[in-house]
Parts: sequence; structure tokens; C-alpha cells
Amino acid sequence: MVNPTVCAWLLLLSPLVAAGGILLVGMGRRHVSAALAIGSFVVSFGCAIVLCVQTLQGDLTLPLEHAIPWIALPDF
Repeated sequence: MVNPTVCAWLLLLSPLVAAGGILLVGMGRRHVSAALAIGSFVVSFGCAIVLCVQTLQGDLTLPLEHAIPWIALPDF
């Protein structure tokens, strides 16, 4: 069983890491850039599928939503 917290962070951060890697390493290397982009897509898609399956099976409960007033206006 995959830790849902780790999977959620991987889902969000893998494209950012791939973009940084492409910027630093792969600007002149098309094959490296393509590998980083496709790898990031595969990781993100895999994590999204894992989280979706865990949610549909009932293993993962969705977080509660909380409302936080950012600007408190009277009579609004």
C-alpha cells in the first residue's frame, strides 16, 4: 500500500522537478528533456490513479474542508 501523503506530494512536485531538470540539464539535449517530461507524466499519472483507486475502495478518506475567513467584514 502506497502512503497517500507521499503519493500526493509526488503528484504535485514531479512536474516541477522535471521542469527544473529540463531547465538545468536538458536544454540542449532533446532526449534527456523528453525522458524527464515523460517520466514526470508517468509518475504523476500513476500517483493520481493510486489515489483515485484508494478513494474509491474506501481506504482513503477525503479531508474535511474548513472555511477560514480571510477578511472579516461586518454585516457581510
